[in-house]
Amino acid sequence: MSSLKARIEKILNAIQSLDQKYLTYDELNSKLNLSEHLSGEEKFDEVVEAISTYTVNGKSDKWMAKLYGGGSEASLLAEFFIAYINPNCHTYAASPLFTVTENKIIDKILGWVGWGEGSTGIFLPGGSYCSLIAIICARYCKYPFSKTAGIHFPTQIVSSTNSHYSMEKSAIMMGMGTDNVIKDRL
Repeated sequence: MSSLKARIEKILNAIQSLDQKYLTYDELNSKLNLSEHLSGEEKFDEVVEAISTYTVNGKSDKWMAKLYGGGSEASLLAEFFIAYINPNCHTYAASPLFTVTENKIIDKILGWVGWGEGSTGIFLPGGSYCSLIAIICARYCKYPFSKTAGIHFPTQIVSSTNSHYSMEKSAIMMGMGTDNVIKDRL
């Protein structure tokens, strides 16, 4: 346990001193040398040092390029705890508490948007995956047989000119091709 405490202390110290040094891809690629000949502790130290030196600090007020930011101490500890116990929410038997919690949060959100009894939802890890699942659901609603027989005729995605780039990615993953993504000023 003392080794774990020491490693947590190193990580916390690294978090406090995050100060990214920007390098181009080629500069960083030539500078970064993750040696395979180090002991476990030396390798750990090398990785923590590389991460704290060359990773964008999403918690910094200078970082506003994306739709996410840094966490708090509480979120860090929660992430550590959840990663350690590694719950899987694929069935109630595997993770009773997290399954019930997920369903309660989904019910609350459904209530906010006015969807009542019989509505359901899922949590997804990001916008691109959300777009893909939405397109799959739309296809299934329009062509229920697609689940078992597939679709053997051309289909298209119609979206706004301002839609996310994941529309094209989704079309590729679904075998539709990007030529079948029609962008219009909706």
